[in-house]
Amino acid sequence: MGVSKAVPIVLGGEEHALRFTNHAICELEDRFGITMVEAGEKLSRGSLKTIAALVWAGLLHETKPPKFDRVRDMLDLKDLETPAQALADAMIEAFGKPEAEPAEGNQVPAVAA
Repeated sequence: MGVSKAVPIVLGGEEHALRFTNHAICELEDRFGITMVEAGEKLSRGSLKTIAALVWAGLLHETKPPKFDRVRDMLDLKDLETPAQALADAMIEAFGKPEAEPAEGNQVPAVAA
């Protein structure tokens, strides 16, 4: 994975930048036992712990990254949509846009063996 562009985010009135690096992904798996795919699925269901874990991992590239407990406390429960969108943008920067699902009727037919 190359160096992705950082995505700005404000947490607790402090400016930060989210970036998913190899280190961040490995730390997410080690500390929380979830892969990026699993994290993305939980993020889409609105899991507060997953939002905090992803933000924490995305800040590990910073010179003095905040600890997980601090990140969790900086999230505003009234506005989880903003960090969720920043996370989605940072994931796109790191991994690219997901491929669109084929529209109904536009699916490639299975080939008989």
